[in-house]
Amino acid sequence: MEALLTKELTEDQVRKLRKYEREKRIRAFQIVFEMHKETIGEWEITDYQDAGESWRKVSKLKCECGRTLRYRYTVTNRNTAEILNFGINHLKEHTNFSDDVLREINKQLNAARKEVEEIELRLKEDWELDIEIPETVIIPDSIKRMLNDGLPLSKSDEYHLSSLIQEAYNATWETSKTTIKDIEDLDRNYTIIRVTPKSGFYDLWEHEQQFINDMLYLGVGSTMIIAEQL
Repeated sequence: MEALLTKELTEDQVRKLRKYEREKRIRAFQIVFEMHKETIGEWEITDYQDAGESWRKVSKLKCECGRTLRYRYTVTNRNTAEILNFGINHLKEHTNFSDDVLREINKQLNAARKEVEEIELRLKEDWELDIEIPETVIIPDSIKRMLNDGLPLSKSDEYHLSSLIQEAYNATWETSKTTIKDIEDLDRNYTIIRVTPKSGFYDLWEHEQQFINDMLYLGVGSTMIIAEQL
């Protein structure tokens, strides 16, 4: 993964971005190990370290073969307790993972890299969440951590959150329609109205007219219900 272009960011933003990058890299390995545990065994990633941009001069991180590393991954076999330390470019040399597993690891790491770069660009653009989150929405922990850390959401996370919000609004609307129908079922003895231009309907405010039209569209014709909701 190429070094992040962090010169335009504050120290706090860089720190938070590095934390996010670490989480994404670790998650990339976790996904692959879970997908292929039937063929590669019970592996888990137990550490990930970044020696920093000056790693060629100061890094103390070493691969299994002794090469100096910028990024080092540590994985452990749950069954055999075998521990391996490697850089991503040396992964094939130090494991018996199949080519399919190696390709999947690189695929997941590339996806992680793109998300980190996307977050970095959004930080530089001072991205802000411009949608209101209803209290009924259960925010995924990963998104909650991003928002709590003051980091922008990736496009995929933003889309996911927007979908959850839309589902919450839809559920509220469905509940509202059900409640109105329940009340109407108990109100069958009240006068059913049909509004026409002569009924005084057009003396109401425009938003009140629209509300009544919406209620009638839903099949609510009770004057009592419409008056109470209005």
